[in-house]
Amino acid sequence: MSHRVLVLGGYSNFGQPICRALAQDAGIELLVGGRNAERATAFAGTLGARGLAIDARATELAAQLKSQDIATVIHTAGPFQGQDYAVAEACVAAGCNYLDLADGRDFVAGIGALDNRHKRPAYSSRAAPARCRHCRRPS
Repeated sequence: MSHRVLVLGGYSNFGQPICRALAQDAGIELLVGGRNAERATAFAGTLGARGLAIDARATELAAQLKSQDIATVIHTAGPFQGQDYAVAEACVAAGCNYLDLADGRDFVAGIGALDNRHKRPAYSSRAAPARCRHCRRPS
């Protein structure tokens, strides 16, 4: 049984290297997600993955994650300055894991409140690479 991972912004400059690394793991079913279905599908095709048209700001994001049976979301669709925690909240509602590449100090500092409210791990940029072996920099 594979672990289904959705990379939001998967065809972006930050999403592409993560997708390339994840695509090499036979235990992962990779979905490259973004607002542009053509770009998501085209890039996913180069990896043997599946593209998915999905908007991180959609009000029905939690339902979409559930309907796709997503196990983990990696959110690379920044910038995170000024973003709220809607994607992380959707992940909690859908029952899937959440990782991000947040570069906004306030965003990173505030993610713990979400974890405390839901009593479920919600990892942000500082914790994520340590928990995701595919996201670590090569030695």
